[in-house]
Amino acid sequence: MLLVILLPLLLGVACDPLAPGAVGQLVVSPEAKIDAGRTLEIRFLPDDGKPFDLATADLSAEYRHQQASWNLAEIEFPFQYGIGGGLGSSEHELWRVIAWIAESDEVDRPKPGEWYGTRELGVADCGLTISGYCGVMSGIDFEIEFLRAGDSSRRVASEPEPGEYIEETFNSYTMRCMEGDDTARSMGSYIVRISSNGSPVTEVTGDRDGTIQDCWMTNIDADEDAEVLLFSKSAGSGGYAQLYAYRFDGEELQRIELPPPDSDLMGGYQGRDSYELIDGTLFRRFPIYQEDDPNCCPEGDDRVIEFDSATSAWKLSTT
Repeated sequence: MLLVILLPLLLGVACDPLAPGAVGQLVVSPEAKIDAGRTLEIRFLPDDGKPFDLATADLSAEYRHQQASWNLAEIEFPFQYGIGGGLGSSEHELWRVIAWIAESDEVDRPKPGEWYGTRELGVADCGLTISGYCGVMSGIDFEIEFLRAGDSSRRVASEPEPGEYIEETFNSYTMRCMEGDDTARSMGSYIVRISSNGSPVTEVTGDRDGTIQDCWMTNIDADEDAEVLLFSKSAGSGGYAQLYAYRFDGEELQRIELPPPDSDLMGGYQGRDSYELIDGTLFRRFPIYQEDDPNCCPEGDDRVIEFDSATSAWKLSTT
C-alpha cells in the first residue's frame, strides 16, 4: 500500500529518488508470548554499524526516520510489512528496522517483558546524478525473537539467566539488576534500576564482561550513601571476576572505582576469583598459583581478602 500511495508522487516528480525504506516478511518466534499485545510497532532509523544494544539505542522522534503501527487484532503472522519511502535521499548507507509487540499505549520503545526483533540493512547508492543513498529495499525479512528483560522477568537469588533479575532492598529503596538485551551472554550489557515505594528513581546501563553472578545494595564504606555492587565472571578457563560499583545518593547512581588491592595481596593471582558480601563486608577469594602451575590446576591454597570500610582499602582476611 505504501508504494501505491507513493506512485503518483513519483510519476509527478520523476527526477526525485525514493527515500530509504524496507519491505519484507515479519515472523514471530514460537517461544514468544504475544497474547497480551495490542499493537505491532515498527521503527526505521539510521544505524552506526556497531553491535545493537536496545537499552541505549536512540529511538526518539528526532533520530528515527519512519514509524508504523498496526492493530494486532487485525493482522496475522507471517506479516508483510512496509516502512519508509517518500521522496528524497539520505547520507546514511546503513539502516536498521526494529519491530516489537507493544502491550501498552506507550510505544516509544519496547518495554520490559515485550518481545522484539531487529535487522540491519544497507541502502543502495542513488547513482551518479544524485548524491546519497535511496530506495525501498525488498526482502528484508526478520523475526520477533528477543524478550526485553525487566520488571516482568522472574526474580532469582543469584546468577540471573536472560529474562531474570536479582533484587535487593536498602532502607526505602529497591534495587534490581539484570543482564541487558544481548544475543551473546559472554559479553554484553547490564541494567541497574532503583525504585522507591514502587516508583522509579533512576536507572543505569553499562558494558559487561561475562555473566552476572550477583548484585548487592549495601554500604561498604564510611559515608552515608549506599553502594550498588555488581559481580560478573568472564567466560573461558580464566574465569576472571569483574566488579562494577556505583554510589547511590538517593537520586542518582554514580559509577565509582574501588581502590585495587596492594600488590603483595595479589601474588599468585591468575583469575578464578569471586566476590561475596557477608554481613555488610565485601570479600574476594581466589586460588594462589605457583610458578609452574597450569591454568587448570592451581596448587596453592585459596586467599581471601576483604574491603575494610574504615580505611577504604583491602586487607588479608582472618575470617
